[in-house]
Amino acid sequence: MQGSQDQELSGGENQISNPMEAASVILNRLDQLHNEFISFKTEAKLEYQQTIQTIPNLEVSITSSIKALEDDFSVIKKEFELWLSLVLAIRLTVVTGRTMPDHWHLANEIADRDAGYAALA
Repeated sequence: MQGSQDQELSGGENQISNPMEAASVILNRLDQLHNEFISFKTEAKLEYQQTIQTIPNLEVSITSSIKALEDDFSVIKKEFELWLSLVLAIRLTVVTGRTMPDHWHLANEIADRDAGYAALA
């Protein structure tokens, strides 16, 4: 009966008839599992620390991207306002049949800006 219990416990392989030998095998396996756990815990701790260190960099990157988008939006908004003013100035000129000095000033400002963009390209 003892032999069949040993066989059941060991899955039919490496039958151990000596309880001290069985305890030694179990302790060795427990030590191995403990070492694997410590290794896993150390790796997890390192990954956690690396992740924590990258968060401030990620936060700075996101903040600078948002700032760049806000700057781009304000430039686009300003350009839209200039073009809208020019369109309104042209419509006023067409409707009234007269030109106003502000119309020409606005047109020159847009032309200067476009020339500046062309020089950068």
